[in-house]
Order: sequence, then C-alpha cells, then structure tokens
Amino acid sequence: MNDLLILIDGNSLMYRAFYALPLMNNDSGMFTNAIYGFLNMMLKLIENEKPTHIAVAFDVHGKTFRHDKYDAYKAGRKPTPEELSPQFDVLKKILEAMDIVTIGITGYEADDIIGTLSFIAHSKSMKTKIVTGDKDTLQLINDDVSVLLTRRGITQVDVYDEAKLIEIYSIGADKMIDLKGLMGDNSDNIPGIPSVGEKTAIKLLLQYSSMDNVFDKADEIKGKLGEKIRDNKDMALLSRELGRINLEVPLEITLTDLTFDHLNQDLVIPILQKYRLNTIIKRIYQLTGGIQSVDFKEPKIIEITNIEEISKLIDDLSKVEIVSFLESDNVYISDGKTEYRFPIKHNLLDEGFDLYDLIKCLKDFFESKTPKIIYRAKKLMHAIDIHDIKLKNVVFDIFIAGLLLGKSRRGGLNTLAENTLGYNSKITPAIIMHNLMTELKKDLKTRNQSKIFDEIEMPLIDILYDIEKTGFKINDIVLKDLDKEFTHQLNDLTAQIHNLAGEMFNINSPKQLGVILFENLGLPSIKKKKTGWSTDAEVLDKLLDKHEIIAPIIKYRGLAKLKGTYIDGILPLITKEGRLHTQLNQIGASTGRLSSSAPNLQNIPVRTQDGVKLRKSFVASDDNHILIDADYSQIELRVLAHISGDENMLDAFNTNADIHRQTASQVFGSPYDEVTGRMRSSAKAVNFGIVYGISDYGLAAQLGISRKEAGEFIVKYFKTFPLIKKFMNESVLFGRENGFVQTMYGRRIYLPLLKSSNYNQRSAAERVAMNAPIQGSAADIIKLAMIGVYNELAAQNLKSKLILQVHDELVIDALKVECDEVQTIVKKKMESVVSLKCRLTVDVNTGMSWYDAK
Repeated sequence: MNDLLILIDGNSLMYRAFYALPLMNNDSGMFTNAIYGFLNMMLKLIENEKPTHIAVAFDVHGKTFRHDKYDAYKAGRKPTPEELSPQFDVLKKILEAMDIVTIGITGYEADDIIGTLSFIAHSKSMKTKIVTGDKDTLQLINDDVSVLLTRRGITQVDVYDEAKLIEIYSIGADKMIDLKGLMGDNSDNIPGIPSVGEKTAIKLLLQYSSMDNVFDKADEIKGKLGEKIRDNKDMALLSRELGRINLEVPLEITLTDLTFDHLNQDLVIPILQKYRLNTIIKRIYQLTGGIQSVDFKEPKIIEITNIEEISKLIDDLSKVEIVSFLESDNVYISDGKTEYRFPIKHNLLDEGFDLYDLIKCLKDFFESKTPKIIYRAKKLMHAIDIHDIKLKNVVFDIFIAGLLLGKSRRGGLNTLAENTLGYNSKITPAIIMHNLMTELKKDLKTRNQSKIFDEIEMPLIDILYDIEKTGFKINDIVLKDLDKEFTHQLNDLTAQIHNLAGEMFNINSPKQLGVILFENLGLPSIKKKKTGWSTDAEVLDKLLDKHEIIAPIIKYRGLAKLKGTYIDGILPLITKEGRLHTQLNQIGASTGRLSSSAPNLQNIPVRTQDGVKLRKSFVASDDNHILIDADYSQIELRVLAHISGDENMLDAFNTNADIHRQTASQVFGSPYDEVTGRMRSSAKAVNFGIVYGISDYGLAAQLGISRKEAGEFIVKYFKTFPLIKKFMNESVLFGRENGFVQTMYGRRIYLPLLKSSNYNQRSAAERVAMNAPIQGSAADIIKLAMIGVYNELAAQNLKSKLILQVHDELVIDALKVECDEVQTIVKKKMESVVSLKCRLTVDVNTGMSWYDAK
C-alpha cells in the first residue's frame, strides 16, 4: 500500500464545525459541538482515505512573523467565541489519546506547518491530502499534494488537484500567491490592490503570466485600473508576502513521527465518555471493530419457541438477582448474561407467538417478586392491564432515568443506548438494558440524582398509572351544552367582526385578517413577517384601543381555541364508561413538572369565565362520590421566600398577611390598610412575574404603564426584598459556572446557553436560571405530596382515589362517607411534606364538579 499523509488544519475545521452545528454540551455545560463535528470529519477521512500518516496543525495564540511585516495583519477579526475557545484544548487531549500528532509552533500559523510538512512529503514522493477550509493552501498543490476544501460546513468537500485548480481558476498553483497579492484577502486584512477582485486579478495573470509582469507592463494598462496598479505596487508585493505559506518552519518532528496505523481505543474512550461524545464512541467502535464489554461481545441467546418452555423459564428467572423485559419487534427477557427471545407473529405468515397469548403466559413473571428493569414501565402496565395482569417490583425504569438525566427526550431505547454506551440495543436489547442500568445508575450517582430517582420518580410511576387508568368522569351533557353555547357565541362574534370589517372573510386566516386590519382599516402595523402582517396576541393587545373590531377578535380567538382544543378534543376521547383518561408525562418539563396530553388538562384556562366553565363537565364518579380539590396557596412564592431567606417576604407569609397587599405596602410605603386595588395588582404582577424573570417591558405591557414606571417599580421591589435579588444573581452565576441550576432537592436543570455569545439566547437562559429552581422545587414538592397522599389512602384502605394533578392542585374522587377523613389526610400530607421557613398552606374545597370544588 502506498503511503498517504493527511494534514488537517485544526483551527479551520474547528471554526467550520462550530458554526455548522448547533450548540451541544456535556453534563457540566461544556460545549462540544465543534469537537463533535471535527471528530466526525476526521473519522470519515480515516475510514475513506486510510492514511498511513496523519497530523493536525493548530495556530498558536500570539503574533506571527507576518505581524512583524504588517501590524494590521488580521486586524479586526472577532475574538474566538467563548463557547468555542475551551473546545480546542479538549480536542487536543482527545487527539493525543488517539495517538494522532498535533502541532503548533509559536510565530507560525497552521498553514505554514502544513506547507512545510507537505513540502517534505513531496520531496520523498509521498502523497499528501490537506484538509482545510482555507483557500490559501491551494498554492501548495502539486503532483503529490491535493487539497480537500470544505465547502458546506464540514460535511462536503471539493477535492483540488492540479487539473481541478486549472479548471476553476484557469491558473496553476504557482500563480495562486500572485493572485493573493493582487486581490488581497479581507478575512486576513491583507490589502492587495484596491478594487481588484478575483476575476480582475485572474484576467491580469492570464494576460501577463505573473504579478511581476503586471507591474512591468503597468504603464500599458489604461484607465483607473492601471492607475491603481501603479499606485499600489508596494502594497501588492507586501500582500503577496503575507499570503505566501512558509515552507521552512523549524519542525522538531519527522514524517516517521506522524505514522498512523490504528486509533488508540483504550485511551480515548474514557475521555469521550466524560464529554458525552457517545456517537463518536460508536463511530470508533465501528471503525476499529472494537466493543465495550465482554458481555456484549459474546452474548448467549436462547430462542423460546413453545409454551412449554415458558413455565420453566419463569421458575428459573425467579432465582436471579434482577431481570430485564422489553417488548418491541419481539419480546426479550434477560438476566444480564443470557437473552431469551420470544419471536412474535406480525402477520399470518410469520412463525412465533401471538403477542396477546404470550403476555397471558407471562402473567406469573410480571407479578413475581423478581426485581425488574423496564423501559417505559407505565406504558407496559397499561398494555398488560387488559389481561388483568399487574406489573410488580419494577426497580429501574430506564426511560425515566434517561429523562431525569436529560437523555430520553428524543429517540427511543436505541438512541439512549448509543448516547450512553456508544452502541445501540438492536443486537441484544434486553442484555443491553442491564448495561444501561449500570451506566445510568453511575450517572445518577455522579450527578447527585439518585435520591430524586429512588424517592420521587420511581414511586410516582405506579401512582400516575393508577390516575390514568381511573380517569375523570365527564358529564357529556354539560360539555355538549357548552359546545352549543360556544358555537352560538362564535357565530355572533363572527357576524359582529364581519360587520365591523365591512366584508366577510376567514377570521381564522392570519393573512386575511392582516389585510382587513392593516390595509382595509388602516390600523398601524406593529410587526410584519415574511409571510405577511403579524396578527398574534401581542399585536392585537397593542391595537385594542385603536379600533372596536379588536376586542371581538380577541374574544373569538380565545373561544375558538377553547372549543377546538377542549370540547372538540375531549368529546371523542370519552369512554363508554363516561370517563376521560389523560396521559400524564412524568417529567414533562426540564424542571420536573408533570404535563398531560390527549388531552392536555394542565392548560385548561382558569383566568377566563369561559375557560372555568369547562370544569363544570368534570364531575364525581356518581352520587355517592364527591370531588375534593386541594390547592397549594402561592407555593412558588413561598419556595422563593424559603430559598432566598428574605425576611420581609417570610414575615408576610408567617403572619398570614395578604402577600400582595403586604408587598404593595412595603414597596409603595403605604400603610397596609390603605393599599389601593391598583397598588395590590401591581405588586401581584411583580410577585408572580419575578418567579418567571419578568422584565420592565413585560411588566409595563401587563400593567399598561410605561417601561420607565415598570423599571422603577422593579427597582423598588428589589430594595424591599434584597435577598431575592441576591438569590437570583447567585443562581445565574452558579448556572454559568456549573452548566446547570438545581432545585431544593438537587434536581438539575441544564442551561448551556448561559454561556452563549448570543444576547437573546443568553438572556433567556438567565431568566430560566432565576425561575427554574423555584418552579422545579415546587414541582418536586407536589410530586412528594402525591406520593404521600396516595400511600396514606392505600394504608387506610380507603376507596377514595387520586384522579388528577394540575400544577399545584390535587383532585380526589372521594366517597362521601370518607370525605372528612380524606380532606384531613390530604391537607396534612400536603402541608407537612416539607419543612420550609414559612408554612405551606393548602386550600381544600369540595363539590360535585371540578368547577364547584374549585
């Protein structure tokens, strides 16, 4: 095999990768997108080109010999983005672990190192391929040297050899430096000759064969071009020297030192794991033929093909320490060493088990005391429940662990395995579930998430399953009557809007609505997008006092959304038993809050009368039951007071004062009893807004005051509650230093964009850093309260059921004869679930409908 030297311009490819890929980060918030892109490109090169020698050249910070010739060389270049800068050192460590030589020499650029090495290789007739995004290296092309020029990000390259260079530029490599002298280079601040671009420079070189001849014949060149050439000879000569790659860099290595025969897998894998570059690990395994574990190398696979084998297997599995189960294309069970496979018939021609028959045969396994590893346990519980089978003793849900660690939000088990282990789960999925559990447990422990996983998230699985299975009784008559009422209102609003517009149009079409408002009615344009006039909620709010058509449009939109999302969305989902079974997503947000879907009951509006009416259709199971609604009072503000330790806010809660009136009294300097409604409303807006990082702009819009007034109010607020401001500042600082913020219980919310150079991204992340610890702590508290309430109801053998959690409230469908006892249990458990510096209080109400109980 002929020798091949690959020379990579490290700086060029890292910059290209950084700007081509979205920001990625590891657990500590370290950005890794440039490293990821660079390594992907390099591994692709190694796989395709199979080099015998390889080196990566880097620029060294500081001046070079070119600065000595021209002070303004590369002047005006933006500094390296702070998200990119640390990635260079990490990349060099990774390359070193791979046994790939990296070179950087003070006073010289990467191009000079590459040029010198390619010149040495050419002198020994060794083929060289240079990988870069810098066209300066085209001057190095010869019969042994070609350039792979990155064209689009780092995924596509153009290969330049002598023929390609002539085809594209019409001149050879020996003329490329003359081209640079004539046209200069804006990216390096090399001046060249003013107004001479690439086309003109090439035309001059083709006509006069060299830059020197251009100056010799300068008097023959007419017009302004000839004048500029004659006036800028010295600058052109300097530009040529600045652009000339130095082929005599003093190197302390030889080509032999660049010999490459394999990637050092053992040294590099731990580093890649540290930085969560698991896709790169997978690529390396594929490239080297290596694997990560002995168990994975030679798995023992036994296929179960008949019913008779199942009973013995279940008996055998009852004696092992822990067992994994997975139902996907087939059914898989493993003890971590052996994988048992149950082929499933997917059509009449397939051989194997009928899935439903197999599930029934595995009843004893599902209900056994054997500890189990499951992927999405709640989903499996529902799947086997139709056979009256219970899933018991699940000790580790891989999906939930992945969610808690921020790994399960996209893709399935394969993606989670690749991201965690560096290989997918397709070969032996059930065995790999054991490997996954081991690694995820390590991650949970390393990140101090084990307690949250064991004491909050795992116990919650059974509870959420039970809530989903039980469902909420719906009075469809009430819902259908509400549908008629909303439809009638929408028809009236449509007629009113059309009358005010002077014509009929589709109110649901933003484009048509924009034409009506801004062209026909001539209302002032707030903002315009590429697709046309913007008619979003913010725009309509600003136009409210400009024309009487705006109020009914806002009303129409709100009502249409209620009807479409909830009435039209709920009616088809009501079961024959008259119940609605929403799906509760356990870690629906990064803060740990639950979310719900199909339908989303978390977002039923409670601030509009029409929205509240929807709760009338949610009713108790029957006449023997009654709904109990238990709602934390201002839990996020109480958590904020506790975490910040602000005495003024703590005092307000501990004296049972109206927190908003007390805040207004302190901020405005008015006696408590003399606080006006407007003052209280302002204080309330800031109290709740502060948890969400409200700005002066947001407060001004909410209260209908100027930004200056809003800003002054926020300043007064923080003077009144100084420790709240201190907490918020410290939370942002902690997040920036650690890459995450955390709740009272240690749940982590990762915020890599706190280090973003983009102001809008960074500002948004700072707001999250301020409010996520508060929202997340409240979410943890309500989850613990659910566990406490659910377990106590079960311990007392009560028939009342927890049927819903929405933000800070729990809803229980209680037997009327148990009502008093259940109310006592709920209030006690919710208020005592955590000890704060200010007391948690819970409002408990009852009613035959959710509306009445609220």
